Amino acid sequence: MHVTIIKSDKRAREKPCLRCGYSLRKIESNHCPECGLSTWMSLNNNDALEWSRPEWLRRMSLGLGVMSGAQLLGLAPYVILIWVMISAATGKPVQGFFAWVSVAKLCAAVSLLVYHGGMLMLTWSERRYPDRLKSWRIASWVVAGIAAVFALLLMVWALSLAGYGLLYTAMNVVVLAGIFVALGYLRRLARRIPNSTLARVCGILMFVPVVPFLKVFPFFGVYLIMRSLWIAEFLPLIFLPVTAVLFVWFAVQFRRAAASAEKSWEAETLVSR
Repeated sequence: MHVTIIKSDKRAREKPCLRCGYSLRKIESNHCPECGLSTWMSLNNNDALEWSRPEWLRRMSLGLGVMSGAQLLGLAPYVILIWVMISAATGKPVQGFFAWVSVAKLCAAVSLLVYHGGMLMLTWSERRYPDRLKSWRIASWVVAGIAAVFALLLMVWALSLAGYGLLYTAMNVVVLAGIFVALGYLRRLARRIPNSTLARVCGILMFVPVVPFLKVFPFFGVYLIMRSLWIAEFLPLIFLPVTAVLFVWFAVQFRRAAASAEKSWEAETLVSR
């Protein structure tokens, strides 16, 4: 059996224990005196998910499940609005038009709250030092806070007869930011599985939602090209289910990694602690 010896950096002795957070400064023992976990697991540079905190992996898996459900719920507003528009175009307007539009707005608000709540679970701190995911986590906090405000505005907006206007455009920007942050975060984690296919898919999907917004920036004739791409208006009907499947895919990977990490941590824990 191939054995890899990983030596820890002496400066890394300032790092906290990956399991309990106990300071490993000046600790001469091979195990954390608080929880018994081998110090090398906290001090070495091996950040493969199979050696990461099982609780953190399971929390991310749960967060992705919540986000996947939110993506499917996010389809409801588009389906309702498309149904209403098609009915109006065919001369058979839907009864209770404003009521259906209000339902679509409420579904969008709930989806926004649930999605970003799941994203906060996904980007929860691993307690690893150095924290290479800190910038993505801060971005998720900012986006989630803004999304919560917009979700409340959407709920108020749903009770009024006001049109879409600037709020609708701003909400789309918030949704785009939330998707971009989640996919960027997952792309970094895909490299730790490691799974190059997942990382590549995340990289591609990060830029797909930008397509409808290119119409706003008519540089070098892009606007004329985008006007012919009417399918971009229906992009969410494809993009949301695809990302929901991607989130489930990642959730399964994290669950498997958590089970493997549980065994690894058990084997690396001092039994007589």
